[in-house]
Amino acid sequence: MALGYDARPCLARSADVPGQRDPINHRGLLVSVEGVLASADVGYGGPAPGGPLRLEASGPQGVGGECFEAVRLDEAWWRVDRFRASTGERLGVLELCIARVEDEDFAALNLACSLPGTEFREQDLVNMRTTDGHVALTGWRLVIRSGASRRCLELGETEVDEVLRRFFGLSY
Repeated sequence: MALGYDARPCLARSADVPGQRDPINHRGLLVSVEGVLASADVGYGGPAPGGPLRLEASGPQGVGGECFEAVRLDEAWWRVDRFRASTGERLGVLELCIARVEDEDFAALNLACSLPGTEFREQDLVNMRTTDGHVALTGWRLVIRSGASRRCLELGETEVDEVLRRFFGLSY
């Protein structure tokens, strides 16, 4: 119980490639507010909701000025979809498992995600929400989403350090 809310971790996976089911690769966060279970996984960053999304089959929900929908896949799994502001296109974001898990259950996941050959080990990945969208750097590809606008830039090797400083406040 934190700040009066029942919050707990959950197993999750990216769901951003249509037709592809990724292995579990993320620790999500569920919170129960007034008896309603919600995803409150602001740690995923980028295209995920910037606030709680109720896990109920009630249609699209507004979260932080954006439109999302929780879609029940089966008794344990939900998918979070985002609707592109410019076109209304439905885009998968992530899948969440609502079965209870403990903090210790993530030790093996952390180890598996740090092994050679995994996306977190083989490429640089930085993702951050902004007040009206998100900024993501994957390898040398920068995506900046602001409201309905989306820009994708391929960077040169010398530009990455400046982008890390400017958009993420990181310097090496």
